[in-house]
Amino acid sequence: MARTSYHGQECGITVSMQKLLLCCVVGVLSACAPSRLGQPAPLTPVFASPPATATAPTSTPTPSATLAPTVTASLTPTASVTASPTSLPEGCLQAEVVGDPTVPDGTALPPGTVFLKLWRVRNSGTCAWQWGDFHLVFAGGDDLSGPPQARAYFFSPEPQLSLDALGSTLWGNMRQTVEPGEVVDIPLMLRVPLRGSIYRSYWRLESGEGRVLANLWVVIAVAPGRWPTADSWAGEWLHINTWFLNNLKDAGTLVLEQDGEDLLGFFYPVGGPSNGDLVVVRGYVLDEGRRAMGVFSLVWDQPLDFTWTMLANRNQFSGEISSRRIDIHGSWCGGRNGLIPPACSP
Repeated sequence: MARTSYHGQECGITVSMQKLLLCCVVGVLSACAPSRLGQPAPLTPVFASPPATATAPTSTPTPSATLAPTVTASLTPTASVTASPTSLPEGCLQAEVVGDPTVPDGTALPPGTVFLKLWRVRNSGTCAWQWGDFHLVFAGGDDLSGPPQARAYFFSPEPQLSLDALGSTLWGNMRQTVEPGEVVDIPLMLRVPLRGSIYRSYWRLESGEGRVLANLWVVIAVAPGRWPTADSWAGEWLHINTWFLNNLKDAGTLVLEQDGEDLLGFFYPVGGPSNGDLVVVRGYVLDEGRRAMGVFSLVWDQPLDFTWTMLANRNQFSGEISSRRIDIHGSWCGGRNGLIPPACSP
């Protein structure tokens, strides 16, 4: 808070006693009334409505004819925004949300669905953005199985980023630099909760210094659908992947969806050199659900292969990591419902 100077009134000795008393009282009151200039604004943010070019909802969307809850366009968050540093030039780092290429607000998805959220954002500042210097930070609402903080990736809108691109040389068309005026898509992988309701998740695009460039959100509804069965691979797993991190604390949560024989999932390491990086998992189940195999990859790297075997309790798995291109071998194991992963050997 800025320091405020206070000034009393000078009281002359030739005035009457009444005027003297009145003068001194005024001086005391003046000293007790600080100026409003220099006081900071409260830290509770006001999330502005999306810009005119964004596809924000303007009426009550109806995600599904059989959907019980009503989705509203209320997008007022409750999270606090950290004050931004002032070391950079005014107007240097700014962003404008111009669209929702995937999962627009009010989208209804079945319980347990893993989905890719894209925000289309314009660099509306005067400074270029460099990959690796920015993060998506969870700010409030429901985290939808997302991480506390994720590295912000920048992808060209054309061709639009797709989960089907996993397994290609690069996942989509990632940008290293975003110049002022350029538009990019920023991805985040999330999961729909199992209980039917309306869910709002609030995020911030921040620089490495903590400067807030934009407030982001996603609003979804849980549509009627079949819940994952207890013996499926779907759910949230504690896991150890020795290729990334050989401990539970930093590995993050492995989030999986099983749709028939298909597996889709992700995890964000929360420690080590890959802290905040998105790792995408795609595969399929076989042997009546007892085994799973597929590929996983950082968004900017070549995919690696995995094989998992579900243990008899259906709440733990053990597996191996390998590559058909280079000599790589490792272990991957996991547990859920209060069970820790079985011992993994490097």
